[in-house]
Formats: sequence, C-alpha cells, structure tokens
Amino acid sequence: MLWEMEKLQLYCSWFCPFAQRAWIALEHKGVEYEYIEVDPYNKTKEFLAINPRGLVPVLVKDNRTVYESSICIEFIDEAFTTGVSLLPKDPMDRAQVRIWSDFISKRIVPTYYQILQMQEKDKQEEAKDKFLQHLLTLTKAMSSEGPYFSGKALGMVDIMLIPFAIRFNILSYYRNFKIPENEIFERLCIWKKACEVHPSVKATLADNERLIESYKRYAEDTAQTEVADTIRKGVIKLDRKVTEQNKEILNLKGRSMRDNILVHNFVENKGDNLMLSVPAAIKQHLNVDVEFIRIHRNSQTLRKDGKPRTITEILKAQKEKRDAGNELPFNITPQSPNEIVERRKQLFDINKSYHEQNIKTRVVGEKLLFPDNSLYRDKVSTPTAEDILTQDEKETDKLNKISLTTSNTVVEAGNKFIGNAAKVGSLNDVRKSYKKVVTTPGHTDAHHNILVYRYVDNSGNIQKGYQDEGEFGAGRKLLKYLETNDISNTAFIISRWSSGNHIGPKRFSLMEKSSKNLFLAMGKLKLYCSWFCPFAQRAWIALEHKGAEYEYIEVDPYNKTEEFLAINPRSLIPVLVQDNRTVYESPICIEYIDEAFQTGVSLLPKDPMNRAQVRIWSDFISKRIVPPYYQMLQMQQKEQQNEAKERLLQHLLTISKAMSPDGPYFTGEAFGMVDIMLIPHVIRFSVLKHYRDFEVPETDEYKRFYTWWKSCEAHPSVIPTLANTDKLIEYYIKYADNYAKTQVADAIRTGGVMP
Repeated sequence: MLWEMEKLQLYCSWFCPFAQRAWIALEHKGVEYEYIEVDPYNKTKEFLAINPRGLVPVLVKDNRTVYESSICIEFIDEAFTTGVSLLPKDPMDRAQVRIWSDFISKRIVPTYYQILQMQEKDKQEEAKDKFLQHLLTLTKAMSSEGPYFSGKALGMVDIMLIPFAIRFNILSYYRNFKIPENEIFERLCIWKKACEVHPSVKATLADNERLIESYKRYAEDTAQTEVADTIRKGVIKLDRKVTEQNKEILNLKGRSMRDNILVHNFVENKGDNLMLSVPAAIKQHLNVDVEFIRIHRNSQTLRKDGKPRTITEILKAQKEKRDAGNELPFNITPQSPNEIVERRKQLFDINKSYHEQNIKTRVVGEKLLFPDNSLYRDKVSTPTAEDILTQDEKETDKLNKISLTTSNTVVEAGNKFIGNAAKVGSLNDVRKSYKKVVTTPGHTDAHHNILVYRYVDNSGNIQKGYQDEGEFGAGRKLLKYLETNDISNTAFIISRWSSGNHIGPKRFSLMEKSSKNLFLAMGKLKLYCSWFCPFAQRAWIALEHKGAEYEYIEVDPYNKTEEFLAINPRSLIPVLVQDNRTVYESPICIEYIDEAFQTGVSLLPKDPMNRAQVRIWSDFISKRIVPPYYQMLQMQQKEQQNEAKERLLQHLLTISKAMSPDGPYFTGEAFGMVDIMLIPHVIRFSVLKHYRDFEVPETDEYKRFYTWWKSCEAHPSVIPTLANTDKLIEYYIKYADNYAKTQVADAIRTGGVMP
C-alpha cells in the first residue's frame, strides 16, 4: 500500500501510557516512522495546531491527523498491511477485542488513576479493590492457550493494557499496591511477563526511576492533565459445582439385538395374521416352537417402524434342514444389530472420504484399516463418568468459556428433544463442545446425545462426522441436513429423553426439527433494545440501514430480567446476540454490523485514514456532545444549565464545520456511522426544548447542521426507529428532575466516566 512507502510522524511523550500504545503498535507492525517528543506541560503552537486538544499520541500523515490511542491502533493496523495483525479478521472476534479494549479504558484505567490520585486512605483501598476486581474480570477472559490475551499473538487488547501494567510499580511505590501472588492472578502474571519481554514493548520502555519521579504529580494530586482532572471530578467469584454423574447414563448405551431375524420371501395371504402364520410356518418346516413379541413388514408399501424379536434355535434348525437337502418356502437370516449396521455405514462413509483424498483405506468387518494396516479410531468419543468427575478446575474453566446456542424444546408423546450448537474449527473444539453438553446439568440424564459436526480445517478441507450414541441412523440423517444446508464450522448435539412411548422413525424428523431450530437461532441476530434509548437506537438504525434480518427484543432498564443480565452483566443496551455471543457498546455494535453484514452499503469508508476520521468524530460525539446534553437536562441550577447549553452549542458548531460541504450527510452523499452516532440525541432536542427551552439557533453558522438534521430525520433507516415525541418527553422527566436511576444519569451526577 501507499501508506507503507511514506514516513509517518508520531507525536509522543516518553512517560505517557496512552502514547505508548501507538508507539508499541508501530513497532509491532514494523512501520517506518519519525518519533517527535512532546512536553504535555509546555505544548508548542505547532503541536496545538496539529491537535487543538493537546493530547498525545498523534499520528500525522499527509497533513492529516489521527489521535485517541485506540483509534491510532486500529489505523496503524489497517493502513500498514505487514502480515502482522493487531485485530482478528472475523467480525465477532474483532468486536470482542474492541469490547475488552473499551473495558480497559472505562474500568481499569480510571481506577488506576484513582488509586494514585486519591489522598484519603479509605478511598485508595476502595479503588484498589475495584482495580483488582476489574483485572480479575479481564484475566478470566484471556485465552487459556496464552501467553497473550487472545492466544499466541500480541494484539490490540495487550497493547491497550500493557503500558499500565508496566506502571504497576508506580502504584507499588506510592500506594503499596501489589498484584496478589496466588492462582487467581497467575494467568495475569504470565501475560504481563510475556508482554514485557516482547520486542515491540521493550523498544518503548522508559527508565523506572524516571517514571516514578514523573508520576509524583499524580500521587500528590497536582497533575494538570485531562486525565487527572477527570479523576478528580469522578470522585465475582464463580462457584463451580460438580454434578454427580451416572456412569451408566454417560457411557455408550449399546443395545443387544441378537434375538432378531429377517424372514425373506415369506408368502403372505390377504387377511393373514402374521403373529400366527409366521410361527406356524416355522413350526411346520423347522419343528421349532417360537413366539414373537412383535413382527414388522419390511416392504415399500408397508411401514417399518420397529424391530422383530427372534429365537436363535431357528437358525440352527434351518441349517440342519438344508444340510439334509430339504428346501424351504422362505429363507431366514440373522438381522445385524442396528448398532453394527450403522457402524458399517459410517465406516464406508469414512472410507469414501479417505479415498477422495487418495488414501487407500479399506473396511474389514467392523474396522477401517489404513494402507499400513493401522486401525482407524473414532475422533470423538463420549466422555465417561470418570472423565467428568476427575476433570480439574482448569478443564472446567475451558468448558465454561464455550458458547452454546440452545433450541426450543420439542416434545412428542412424552419424548423430549433439545438441541445445542457450538461454533467449531477443529476436532478439539468438537470434543470440548460435546463434553460440555453431556456434562451440563439437565442433560446428563438424557437417554441419547447425538453429535454431528462439519467444519473447514486449516488446509481448507471439510471435516465431518457423527456419533449416534445408541440412536442408530440419526447421525447420518443429521449430517445430511448439515451438508444439504451447507452448514459448516458447527457442531450440533441433539439430546433425547425417551418416555417409553414408541414413536418409531418420527424421532428422526423431530431431531431434524431441533436442528432447524438451532440453525435459525444461530443465524438470526437478536437486538436487545429500549424504545426510548438513544444509544440503543444507534444499533437499531444501523441494522435497518444494512438490511440485516434481526429479532427486536424490548428491554425494560428498570426491570431487567435474569435472562438479559446473563447476556450482558453490565446491563447496558444495546446488546446484539449472534451465535450465542454478545456485542455491546453502541459504537462497537455499529462497526460489528458493518463488518458482519456485507450488503453493499457501508457505514465506514474503506480508506484507513477516512475510517480513522469517522472514528475520531464518533468519539467526539460520545465525549463532547452527549455529556452536555445530559448535563443540561439533569442540572437543577439555572447557571449550570446555561453553561451546559453553551458547551453543547459550541461542540455542535465544531462538528458542523467538519461536515462535508457536499452533504447532506456528515461525509457527503452516503449515510454512515457519524450520522448514526449523532442523530438519536439530536432527535431528542425536543426533550431539551420542553424542559430547558433549548434550541439550536437558526443562523448561517448552523445552516449546514440543520440541513444534516432534516436529511437524517427523514432517512428510511431512521424513520422505523422513531418514538412518539410526547412519550419521549414524558419518559425523560426522570432526567429533568434528576432522579433517573441509570448508569448515564449516575455518571452525570458524580462527574464520572460515561458508560
């Protein structure tokens, strides 16, 4: 790319952890850049001209600037394609990286500075407890493979956190803070050591004594920085239960069918009672007395829905008769147990798959042999009770991290079917998913757990297989369903509880119904939203604009259900749920929707610099426009309301000047992310008008803003999400009288960080 051939300028400060983030990213990507040191306490006119906010880091390229450390990291990753990626390619995985990066910014960083700046001992201790809790939450989200957050590669989350982790020694020096040396924080310590010795991090390290000296201002609460000012203003253990497992239930439940026979070419006369005529024929010709429990015809016209019982002496008598040269009007053969029949079918399928790969395997009896005569063994086996009861806490934690999608229960004649599905990319994923289901309370007593899987391996080959677990034939049928619908990278586990009522082959269609329910549940996006919430409306508009199929689920923020809190413990909206994984924080939701649904309409431009500008202005809305909106609404003193009005108008004017002159939207002709970030709050100016007599002046300087406002409000993607103005005004009285019990309202009251 062109970016890679031109030199970038990094405006940085040696002691600043935020600036260090961009610095590490540049080193890790191997980008050629010019380092320019900035004294944040003595900023030059040249630097303020580049970034009027006076913050580091700042990246300058072709006289265009990028700032805010998280935005710088994404810009560096997108602009310089060196083969090393800081974010994963998968949209959901990218969203998770952004969520945890945001968690670091909103939870870990503020408490770090609170410990350092608070002068009262009790407040320091309170901040320490919060800090450790937040670090523990992040630690539990780390990949078990390690050593870095997402696994074996250094990435964005690592870069967001390591500058502060390096500065733990500052907290130790001034506040006697240490990370406990116990098993709970062992993973965090492994992560910290790995990051500290990474070449990209080592190149940016500062002298420890100099750092301690520079942070004295914070420890004495005299630092004059935006971070320090923000801190001044804003003054879960999971219990693991081991469920007792029943070994007889967990182990494979094979069924002996050695008492079955097939009767070939038996002449049946119309009106015959086979329960009488078949035993009579056997008695006549073989002189063996036999009584059948059940007889089933096996023909195209008559349904086969069960298994006949036999007496093994019949075969012996038939053999003796034939040895004597006597002919019989029918022929009797033993019927192989269904388990064996299905096993052979499975082996022939596997044999065919290997032959397609030019591997000359062969089926011998009930075995599959490779060319060197080595034996094929099942790739996925059912876990035994011993496996479950002896698994350690580490193994349990791995299973707990697996996300399952569960289908609605299907019931027929007392028989119950429940499906679970997981995203898989390897046999190890399949095994873990299967194990999680069969050991989950409520599933351990299922009579059958049928597994079927299909995924694309690292070589691009499709791997597939199944386990019937006694429900013979089900695996083949369900695998065919996956293949017909081209479902890949997925494992389905259908659990069946049998009531004893015989339903025959219908059970296969019921299992397929569970699979269809799973397929729909995995594919369809769910939006947890509230009709009045401007933050949730952002995701709603984005989904409408992209033409994505989704299910709207209304959430009452004052009466949140256990189901919703399980999905998002932070209890914020919007929340997107897809494949049993969640995305929240409205800007992250917008980017996820844009990346996950490639419909031809884009919410962000493709060019890395233009994308960075969109993120910068989206961040400006979150940090500069949204807070004074709520301040004006919640503040009860007239003077404070007027101050908030002035700030809001000034920031609206700033963003208006940044709008494309080509209009009508922020970046020009195309409706996009910045528009979606701003329009929900602008629509709610009617609330400010009602309670605070606020209006945007109809003057020339706001003319461009009004053009934008009218265009966005009439946009087809916005119209379906609009709420009744009178209802909005009535709802927002909670904010106008300052008794709203929300995280946003609390942040405004305390001067804290907006959620």
